Amino acid sequence: MPEEQIPQENESTTEVQVVKPVKGKTVISFKQPTPMWATWIFRCVFLLTTAAFFVIASDGTITPESKVQIFLYMKAGDFVVWGMAKGVGIKKEDFAADAPELK
Repeated sequence: MPEEQIPQENESTTEVQVVKPVKGKTVISFKQPTPMWATWIFRCVFLLTTAAFFVIASDGTITPESKVQIFLYMKAGDFVVWGMAKGVGIKKEDFAADAPELK
């Protein structure tokens, strides 16, 4: 095993807090806590569609009617992904067993 290195005079030390991830079976439920992976998938999709809105809105070659249709489809996609993210959860027993301080 490697030995722990002692910082030199010009090096700084950083305190790191280790957070234990909640392990549990993902289930279909609107009442259970939402897993982080589902939250981050929604955030990524939302940010990508928002960026696409700006690109499409500034494009002069697309007709205004087409832009409206594209925006509606993209926003509907956001709502579908959001609903799916909120539709999954972690079993309460698994959640409480892995993180008793978060009950």
